[in-house]
Amino acid sequence: MNLPLFESADSLFIKGEYVNAVFEAAKSFIEAVKHQAGNPVDKNGKPLDGVVLIDNIFHRTSSKTPTLKFNALASLADQNEHDGLYYVARGMIMWREASRKLSEIPRAICQKPLLR
Repeated sequence: MNLPLFESADSLFIKGEYVNAVFEAAKSFIEAVKHQAGNPVDKNGKPLDGVVLIDNIFHRTSSKTPTLKFNALASLADQNEHDGLYYVARGMIMWREASRKLSEIPRAICQKPLLR
């Protein structure tokens, strides 16, 4: 991945804004994946995004080679590494999507303790 894409995340991390830094890194990662994969679209021509994009581009099955690979997939170790990184990427994007929904909740509600 192109490191300048993560500059906004770096500055947030340095300021101690860790949640925002991860969110920005996830956004940058998605944009880099879209670019590297040729801006894929679904069957209706809508650009792929989020978990659907990650699944389409990185998921590997016995009958499907991923569009983008983290390595050559030449050995079982390579395949395991790719699958592990695919799940890390998928988890990061799922977190991004969940945090986007949480940002819609009024701040007053979020400040109340969840456990008593």
